[in-house]
Amino acid sequence: MKKLRKFLLLSLLVLMFQGFSLFTSLPASAKSLVLIGGGLKPVLQSCNNDPGKSDPSFVHTQAIYQKMIELAGGSSKAKIGVITAASDSPSNDKYANDPCKASNYKDNGIYYVKAFKKLGAADAQVIPIDLDHISNKNSPEVVKQVNSMTGFFFGGGDQSRLIESFLNKDNTDSTVLTAIRRNYDSGAAIFGTSAGTAVQAGGSYVRNNTVKLPMITGGESYEALLDKKLCKQNREALSNKNYCPNQDDLSYYPEGGFGFFKYGILDTHFAERGRQGRFVRLAWNNSINDAYAPDENTALVVTDVDTPNVKMSVVGERGVNIFDLSNASPKSGACSRADINYWRVCGVKYTYLTEADQYTPLTKTVYIAMWKSPLTGLEHYDKAKSPSQDILSSPDNHKRENPRELIEVAEDLFDSRSTSTYGETYEHNPIFRLTLAKEKSFESTGYYGIQDEEKFYSFKNLLLGFYVNQSS
Repeated sequence: MKKLRKFLLLSLLVLMFQGFSLFTSLPASAKSLVLIGGGLKPVLQSCNNDPGKSDPSFVHTQAIYQKMIELAGGSSKAKIGVITAASDSPSNDKYANDPCKASNYKDNGIYYVKAFKKLGAADAQVIPIDLDHISNKNSPEVVKQVNSMTGFFFGGGDQSRLIESFLNKDNTDSTVLTAIRRNYDSGAAIFGTSAGTAVQAGGSYVRNNTVKLPMITGGESYEALLDKKLCKQNREALSNKNYCPNQDDLSYYPEGGFGFFKYGILDTHFAERGRQGRFVRLAWNNSINDAYAPDENTALVVTDVDTPNVKMSVVGERGVNIFDLSNASPKSGACSRADINYWRVCGVKYTYLTEADQYTPLTKTVYIAMWKSPLTGLEHYDKAKSPSQDILSSPDNHKRENPRELIEVAEDLFDSRSTSTYGETYEHNPIFRLTLAKEKSFESTGYYGIQDEEKFYSFKNLLLGFYVNQSS
């Protein structure tokens, strides 16, 4: 009996040591996410048009990578698992093996591994799971590899490929995703860009656990405002590009993505592609009051995830768009006069945060960086500029001739003494109108600051309305 006890004690000690050694490389911090809006600029000198260190875009991209490395344990400990399953197969990429043009999972994986190592990660490895190696999602060898990582980076492409590559047919976690989730709970960080960001939303909405957070899969803003019925996709339809009646229809997967982010829905490539209309429509139709969307080359950094102290901050070139629909209504203000045959909503609170700003999602409190000053009373213009005729940056207008139009209109409004303005969609039959209003009762405020010779605007609680222009 004594020998048995001694054997059991030694076995327990071995298991404890193994468990300890497994996670000693993980950072001793609460759960963290870095959600990037896509459009990361090159950081490797592999192309003739590489911006180089003198380009401000490169500086912001470098800062985003360094934030990921920091949250994964710092330069001496960070081991990043690179996941590029959202990218297409090399066999479908005519630019395969061309580092300047390739966009397949193999070349993307090689690129990100080199980028993380160049910018200070102790190690970076491709996690070999994609649509061509889908059986690896339940591989013990890949689980072993995952267990050695302190952070996981999900690249861009198509988020439906990530669902297929990491979830089982019944939408349960694969063995590898289970291991990633376990490591995340023990301190490993989760990162994503573009599709790799969109897939992180899901699970039970933190403000109402009876509501599931959907994953957006496609669509344009005008079609989202126009259509009475959105394109809801089931699991089989995710990979079927012809499932929705029109490729520009707002489509979404109601089961959601991986569920690492539960504070609202997510979108990407945001202001650049005028996605405000589709995003607000998706939130409204799914009874979700909170929606978050980083712009390109910009990261929403979420720390102390799943705790009462959760907080968000902005790192990058542009901004993070935050929508609060808790006071929105289809029957208030101008919406009460709109054509009832079309969808509309007014009273949406729109906050736009840029470099170094912070936000607490549980209290909806905004903290503007100290080097930015309120524009109230210091506006440069008496009146806002003429109303925009392409407020949602239409792809039909010379392939988005006016990217970031709504942000620019909002910044102009806050830098003027006007209290409101509006813009209209480029598309007609019908024309949709968006109203933008500064309201004292909602503490609508714009801010402006200069950091390292760059200009940054932020604003909070701008009131938006979406409705049909009755004269169209």
